[in-house]
Amino acid sequence: MTSDTQLDLSVIMIVHNEESNLEDCLNALPQGCELIIVDSGSKDNTLQIATDFGAKVLERKFTNYGDQKNFALQHATRKWVLSLDADERCSSTLQQWLETYCLKNRQKNQPHSNTLYQVQRHLIFMGKRMRFGGCSDKPLRFFPNHPQIKFQGEVHESIPRTSMNIATLPGYIAHYSYKDWSEYLHKFNLYTSLSANKRSTYNPKVAPLSIIVHALRPWIEFVKRYFLKLGFLDGYAGYSYALVSSMYAFMKYAKLRELYEKAKKPA
Repeated sequence: MTSDTQLDLSVIMIVHNEESNLEDCLNALPQGCELIIVDSGSKDNTLQIATDFGAKVLERKFTNYGDQKNFALQHATRKWVLSLDADERCSSTLQQWLETYCLKNRQKNQPHSNTLYQVQRHLIFMGKRMRFGGCSDKPLRFFPNHPQIKFQGEVHESIPRTSMNIATLPGYIAHYSYKDWSEYLHKFNLYTSLSANKRSTYNPKVAPLSIIVHALRPWIEFVKRYFLKLGFLDGYAGYSYALVSSMYAFMKYAKLRELYEKAKKPA
């Protein structure tokens, strides 16, 4: 890679058994970026794929998602950082913008920007781009490599929306979160357990009230996604996603209740 084509961009990613996603994700990145990939014990072909793309691969035992991303961020050496997951793909418009913006011939003494960039993200579910049902968001994914910028969150890590300026990138990220129902159920079980474990540290005196209040969440979640946010316009996929999202809301608090019941029993 010649210096003329090197980008002042570090792409950070955390992975575990992502051989079915990683190659497509990396192929959708601009050429010449630095790839920082943190692996937590993959048993498939993930590490070989990452190495073939010239990534700097780091091994770290998984603690939580925020910690893993911050560990990756510590090893980024270029001025700008793009945070991605292996099941995400940059659109061609976003890829071209990043390449133009991050070319290495930018001024080396230019001060760090005070702008964080969000990007539109579209969920691909059951092979279909979901256009309704609250399935799109705008996470902060592109930011200056500054020591004060850190990820927060044990489950769904994110960059806090601080007093810095927020701008929106052109293009979008396609999120291929679940390739089939088996993978969805695996992630469903993982994320609901992580969420319940996190909430179990709340004050036990308010826990019963919290559980009662959130017992209504599944019904609210379905009505919100399917009717209020027009999920029915996405057809069967929209109905399915609204339904499983409501079950997700239920299972988080069912598992939380289970944890509290176990805590009450004498050792």
